[in-house]
Amino acid sequence: MLGWAGPYILCTLVLGSALMSAAVQPASAQDPFAPAAVQGSWGLGLVVPQGSSLEGGAVVNWSGVDNVTAVASIPNISAPNGTVYAILSLMTTDGTVMQTAIGIYPGSHLWKGYSLYIVSISAVPQTYHWVANSSLPESLANQTVSLTLSRDQEGSWSYRISNLATRVSLTGAFGPEVRGAALREDQEIFALESYTSDPRTFGGMGNMTLQGVFLNGARAVGPLYTYGGWDPSHTLPFVVGGLDPPTFIGVKVSVGGIVNWVYTGTSSQYWGYDGRAPQAFLAVGAVTVGAGIVVSGVRLLSRSTRR
Repeated sequence: MLGWAGPYILCTLVLGSALMSAAVQPASAQDPFAPAAVQGSWGLGLVVPQGSSLEGGAVVNWSGVDNVTAVASIPNISAPNGTVYAILSLMTTDGTVMQTAIGIYPGSHLWKGYSLYIVSISAVPQTYHWVANSSLPESLANQTVSLTLSRDQEGSWSYRISNLATRVSLTGAFGPEVRGAALREDQEIFALESYTSDPRTFGGMGNMTLQGVFLNGARAVGPLYTYGGWDPSHTLPFVVGGLDPPTFIGVKVSVGGIVNWVYTGTSSQYWGYDGRAPQAFLAVGAVTVGAGIVVSGVRLLSRSTRR
């Protein structure tokens, strides 16, 4: 699900529901994309702010970024009761949002590739343009993948999904209408998104480790922050997921830009990076996301589309 988190609009624009309804489905009398424990999706993501630091001493200037790559290990989820994604997202200056993801749906033990774009997230209704749908490379839990969004000298954007263990990759273009430069705002670049909040799906997940987000080849090192649910202390041009993340999923950003999503059981804690102190981490309870306080009980208004 893709939500617009602009300062004046409280609405959730459904990308994840499109992922559910449009993905190739196995022959079954039961819809494998029907969320088992939650209507809509939640997301818990990593934000790379405009002006934050890159490895080597440069700073992030999104308007000059033409290659974004995330390298991550797949969590040990092989029998979910709702669709789960690891998603790389990027918004351009003309309002287009591109997403490239690996995902797994109920009834499958393989993670597959997805890629789409929305020309304008403010348009109603939304139009989803698919460029990869339940595609190669097929991946297993604990394998490492890379997801890339890149722009060529003519301004055209493309995607690449690679399984680094099997060396199988898929590359494709988004098409001539996707040509804007990256938007010069904080961007929720990488997220864990799910259509289930059932702890049985996540209890054995181990870690989903993001080894790094690389902008034009340089690792983003921070300060970075996490985002989930609704965080009034940060204004983002879009967000992934419209529901509050379950309290049993935590995320920790380590110095150097390595990020871990973990199953925390009953500890009900989010972990976020405190950019004021390089070795300090926040762990202040289930109503805290990163350095911002979530207003308990308040959610973005949401619309969902079902197949």
